[in-house]
Amino acid sequence: MTRSEFDDIRAFLADPATHAGDLLDVARDLVDDLERARMREAWLRTHYLRLLTAARASVAAEYAGAPDPLAFVRHELDEHGQLPRD
Repeated sequence: MTRSEFDDIRAFLADPATHAGDLLDVARDLVDDLERARMREAWLRTHYLRLLTAARASVAAEYAGAPDPLAFVRHELDEHGQLPRD
């Protein structure tokens, strides 16, 4: 939700002509927005942690002398179509 949307909601709530039923609709919309934001955050956190884990594994593989230490990072990038084309 953008800053201007919050400002619009504040103005709507401050308007004396706003009815209780209208407030309930706004509350439902806000709960829906919060749920979407929570799900997006969980998705982003999961992908961040997977990439961080792959980066740590690649560093550990390099220290251990593995022949292809970037394999872990490459795998994560490939799963999301983020590898450069040959």
